[in-house]
Amino acid sequence: MKENWIINSYQDKDIEKSILLGRGIVNYKKFLFPTLDKLNNPFLLADGEKAAKRIISAVEKKEKIFIFGHDDVDGVTSTVLLYKFLTKLGSGNHFYYIPNREYEKYGIQKNFKDKVLKDEARLVITVDIGINDIEAIDFFNKHNIDTIVLDHHIIFRELPNAIAVVNPQREDCNFPFNMLAGVGVVYNVVKIIEKLKDLSFDSLYPILAGIGTIADRMPLIDDNRIFASLCWQIENIEKSKNLFIEYFTELNRDLSEAQILDKLIKLITAGREKNGNHLGVEILLANCLSEVKEKYNILQRRVEKNNEEVKAVIKFIDERFNSQDYKQIFIYYDKNNKIPIRFIGLTASYIADKYGIPSLVLTTRDNNILSAESRGPEEFDWIKSFNKIKNHLIQYGGHKRAAGFTCHINEFENIKKKLEKIAKENSITTQNTEYLNHKIYIDYQLQKENFNIKFLQKIFNNFAPFGEGNNPPIFLINNVSKVELERCNIENIPSVSDRKKLNVLVSFNDSIQNPINIIDYEIVCRTTF
Repeated sequence: MKENWIINSYQDKDIEKSILLGRGIVNYKKFLFPTLDKLNNPFLLADGEKAAKRIISAVEKKEKIFIFGHDDVDGVTSTVLLYKFLTKLGSGNHFYYIPNREYEKYGIQKNFKDKVLKDEARLVITVDIGINDIEAIDFFNKHNIDTIVLDHHIIFRELPNAIAVVNPQREDCNFPFNMLAGVGVVYNVVKIIEKLKDLSFDSLYPILAGIGTIADRMPLIDDNRIFASLCWQIENIEKSKNLFIEYFTELNRDLSEAQILDKLIKLITAGREKNGNHLGVEILLANCLSEVKEKYNILQRRVEKNNEEVKAVIKFIDERFNSQDYKQIFIYYDKNNKIPIRFIGLTASYIADKYGIPSLVLTTRDNNILSAESRGPEEFDWIKSFNKIKNHLIQYGGHKRAAGFTCHINEFENIKKKLEKIAKENSITTQNTEYLNHKIYIDYQLQKENFNIKFLQKIFNNFAPFGEGNNPPIFLINNVSKVELERCNIENIPSVSDRKKLNVLVSFNDSIQNPINIIDYEIVCRTTF
């Protein structure tokens, strides 16, 4: 067996149980039967009930409420979920503001503060953002404006002085799962209010939670898996009672579930506007089909334009990567602004996903300020790395594997040297097969008699959807011939003699016609006749 093939030590007759144990998952029922009744108790979230009661009070007093959301899909779905729920709760005086990263820096900035004061709002609710906006929240406090923070990002400063700070990353939080997306936090606070007010369930909310969770690349385990599973199933999406989601799904019935979600996420991402508006929010809130169609056409044209720009960016960044010796970390400062600022996160993701190393892409925001986006493999923690260089940064935040910062331009070389040292200490090297024969973790060794498409498809369906923290299972099948493989509907069958026996690794891909894919193999021996 190849040296880089590592087999899961759990090889019980119960294949699914063996795979889950190998992945550290002990609650099999929650994973294999992900239903809403298995979600964790929302009342365990620190400050969750406090936030719920302040929101109820604001609606009852007809106070003006502003929702301030992050401009990614997690932030958009968080904003839409809370906005629609406030309407259901009886508020007719709530508004949203989502800053566009191309024009405004991360976090609560002057434009939003001025708007809140001008419009005489009494409550600001931040969603998928706000945990590190200490100064802005102090500003609101001085003007007698209450703030509720509903966030999930890592906390690296003291908690802001808000009425309620709901974040499963809090050390004093008893919620048993701390990897919720921002929209997952919003969903839980909404569930608390529903319980307190004895309100009916809305089927759209978990669908929004699933879309935001998948888009934010959160681990698809525990509660996140439940949300993701619900929006993965077309029949659930069709019951969402949302005009845009239903219209979009009907238009794309020829695509697989994964392709539908990928396209939906791209459409919502393309909705960024100026002055706090967001077309993704507007189309999800639309109550008229003609309005949905009009906005959909605008978003579709933007996506097509973005796709062309992304192709050029990928070509450009591949050339940069291949021209240098990036073995442990990729740090690229786009001095000539070849990469639009809205694509620096995508660019960092591309390098991290393709080559399996930490990736950091920086671009000039203002004359003396750089904006940076970072992505990385499971073995590398960007937040811990930023903690070590925080004296060189203006602000930073995010998750272990996806984060960002701003810094002064004259700090770039210091940052670069220190991050390269940190990456070297972590001993991460590129995993792309062009550069290194990387390790492959095998979930289960299948007996040849169990190797059939229907059997594997059943396991695929039980483990889907796939994403962060839940990769498609990889199976090892020993001593199989090319002829035996050709009888099955499998892709990437190696070009070897029919007389040779193979050990093959098979997994799943996103093709509806050919779902099983050979990802690696080794030749065992010749068959004698």
